[in-house]
Amino acid sequence: MDGKLISKWFSAIFVVVGLAVIGPRIFKTDFRKVPSEESLFREFEQIRKPEGTVELTSIRRGSKGVLVFVAQDFQSPLDEGDLLEYYDLELQENGWMQSKSWVASTGRTMVRYCKPHLDATIELSGSSGLSSTYYFGVRWEGDEKEWTGCEAVH
Repeated sequence: MDGKLISKWFSAIFVVVGLAVIGPRIFKTDFRKVPSEESLFREFEQIRKPEGTVELTSIRRGSKGVLVFVAQDFQSPLDEGDLLEYYDLELQENGWMQSKSWVASTGRTMVRYCKPHLDATIELSGSSGLSSTYYFGVRWEGDEKEWTGCEAVH
């Protein structure tokens, strides 16, 4: 082998090893821990919806870089208070913990639940009489957050 060929091989090996060692630190994400859409879909499906709930959209699922998500819009015969109470119990029974609740600038009530490395969001988009429309989604986002239990440390 001549010197140029050896130099090219050495350079290629150096780049591959360098990316394998330094890459996760640069991106701050361990891509080996990224859940598949299918495993997130199973997590989403495990959460029972209130009786009489109607699906308003088809299930949206996908991944974009370090985000994997499954979501859908629904209409429930429950009013907003009863709906949130239902999900509090249902999600707790499935190992989720409420982490945040707020009213967005749009006036919509948002409630976030979490499990290690996962979060679920309910966004109430309105009620008419005795029914409520809402968004429910489960996601994994592998950004710079370091998760300890259920609390994100920034």
